[in-house]
Amino acid sequence: MSPRDAMFSVAGAGRRRCQARLAAVLAGALLGSGCASHGLPHTSPTQSVPGPDFSGVWWVEQPERTLLPIDGASVPLTPAGRRQYDEYRAQLQAGKIEDLTRKYCLPDGLPRLLTAPYPFEVVLTRHQATFLHEARHVYRAIPLDVQHPPPQMMLDNYMGNSVARWEGDTLVIDSIRFNDETKLDVSGLPHSDQLHVTERWRKIDGGRRLQDEITIDDPPIFTMPWSTRITFAYRPDLTINEYVCGEPHRNRSSTGGAR
Repeated sequence: MSPRDAMFSVAGAGRRRCQARLAAVLAGALLGSGCASHGLPHTSPTQSVPGPDFSGVWWVEQPERTLLPIDGASVPLTPAGRRQYDEYRAQLQAGKIEDLTRKYCLPDGLPRLLTAPYPFEVVLTRHQATFLHEARHVYRAIPLDVQHPPPQMMLDNYMGNSVARWEGDTLVIDSIRFNDETKLDVSGLPHSDQLHVTERWRKIDGGRRLQDEITIDDPPIFTMPWSTRITFAYRPDLTINEYVCGEPHRNRSSTGGAR
């Protein structure tokens, strides 16, 4: 065998070993995520999720355009927040501006993404909570039981920077350092770069539904922290589809039509 042939033989063997390791990792991830299971989500013994396992596919029950506080009160906007909200809605309605999230197919941000009428898959392991959204193929890989890094080590992101922890049967996700390119909901509810979002995810109705109670804290925009609630239906009959910007997508919201 020539030196050249030997080099390619070693390289090929290395690739095969890498492919074998990757296949093993993916197989373990699928087993851990419960992808091969049927019925209600359950905890896999190979996964050892610290709390109730809600791995699987979920779909928002009410894709609301406007988020409302749980207590039924008005959103507690500051005067500056009210001006931003009213000006944005007026200009959007008059056609003077466009919803840039939709125009450029950008990530929706939080909590707007959670109201999108598309399914998402949750994969829970001991050390990470992963959310795979069909809408614009946004994903959130959230480490568990760690602290936020120092501010100078974080970049402002569309989906913020998130860490999570279990509190009994509730997965608590803490997100900070959002950029200013998103709105909190479809209606255009604003936020600043001080936005702090806390989510509390837990199973309800015997595991057939999932609830996320979201607390929004943003002093320049809101006079006090306030909470909203979003619920999701378990959909073991679905898988996450492709989402290609500019092409029609499935949408089973109350309004119907492509979005």
